[in-house]
Amino acid sequence: MQSIYEKLENLQGECAVTRSAKPETQKQILSLCAECTKTDAQSAERVARLAAVAHQKLQKHGVVDRSLQRLASCGSAAKNATYTGHACEKLHRVIAKEKRKLDVKISRVPLWVRYSRKRLAPAFVHYPVLRMPDWVETIFKNGGHFFLGGRSMDMWPQVQNELLHFWSAYKKIDSDFPLYKDMPESKLGSCIPVAIHGDEGRGRLHNPVMVVALQTLLPLVGKKTNMQGSSLRTRLLYTCLPAPYSHKSFHTLLSVLAEDLNKMWKDGVDDWWDVKKMKSMPVTATNPNAFKGGPPSPLRSLPLGDCCRYVRIDGAHTYAIDGIGKDFLASSLLMLVRMGHFGSGPTERCLQNAYANFLAYCNSHSKNTTIEDFSHGSLKLNGWPRGLGKGHDASEEEYKDMLEVLTIACLAIDRFWRTIYNHGVWIPRGTAEGLVSEGFIFTDLGL
Repeated sequence: MQSIYEKLENLQGECAVTRSAKPETQKQILSLCAECTKTDAQSAERVARLAAVAHQKLQKHGVVDRSLQRLASCGSAAKNATYTGHACEKLHRVIAKEKRKLDVKISRVPLWVRYSRKRLAPAFVHYPVLRMPDWVETIFKNGGHFFLGGRSMDMWPQVQNELLHFWSAYKKIDSDFPLYKDMPESKLGSCIPVAIHGDEGRGRLHNPVMVVALQTLLPLVGKKTNMQGSSLRTRLLYTCLPAPYSHKSFHTLLSVLAEDLNKMWKDGVDDWWDVKKMKSMPVTATNPNAFKGGPPSPLRSLPLGDCCRYVRIDGAHTYAIDGIGKDFLASSLLMLVRMGHFGSGPTERCLQNAYANFLAYCNSHSKNTTIEDFSHGSLKLNGWPRGLGKGHDASEEEYKDMLEVLTIACLAIDRFWRTIYNHGVWIPRGTAEGLVSEGFIFTDLGL
């Protein structure tokens, strides 16, 4: 946030010299407001407050920007506020009035839902969804950049070359992919690969919320994957379904999504582009049937939807959220506590010291964190280890070897994830071989 305020100071100086706000300056100020929400994931109130600061500073030099003034009026502390109601609602009104809203059609699906865990009686509603054909139509009316790797239709030859390169490279990985049998090679340059992304997160009062969205596989910015950055800029929302919800209701929504994707795969949109989708339910190594029991998911009706080999592992869950990465972190912190690196006394006090060091590191390197503390809950522990343990009487010299092993494991997994994030859809063979080595180093030493 400090860097954003410094940029606003520079813009203030420019406006004071010129005595007017150029169109480029107005765009920069508005982009700073958007940057605030993108980098810090702040609320509409923060956007309004940032706009108010910029508006007041520019107004001191006789510069008045009406768009910025309207944004500032959305805050709860704004004087002479033009709009009434919640800050988020007011911000939506301003966006609509300024004609900056993306006009995607909202469709309705007849559905039985439960409003809360206390009111278990289902109610029949027309549930809102953003259907894929409507997304496609809206995006291509505005240039089609989201589906074309950041390019517009004016650069269609370059887009075709990138699509041909994508499918040519993927063929080396999976030559049996049905697309190569169903689609002539000359038309592969018109097939845009997309993926369905479903994830259940936590909403207000930690209530589970299932979010289903779609994303393209072509990089939008440079050579980086679309897994990075805010989901607001890399995903196409289909629907959100808060708990409690039944499998039947969820399958009804997925049926509509699968129907749209199947139709676009067979018919295309305006008869000039095609979509390929690959997704299926989770697979287990021991179960002879890769899919869960009960009614099959509607997504299995998609091409390759009934083939579990196209399931992709979600690194966020298997490593960071509740996977081996969090186990490694918890074990490493407790080992360092036992070594006395965070002072003496109870484990809770030592972990508080460790968290203070962690926050100091984040502040000094301008990094943000969502970790609130080092505790039972954040480390996913049932309780602290009891007893002295096998290494309670180890000397500092003996601890040195353990620290070296821990350092090597940390550096290996750091290089592993940084290499994945810094590359695009394709990783060179030599780099990929190095990634495998780093992964085995981490699993051998860290786990």
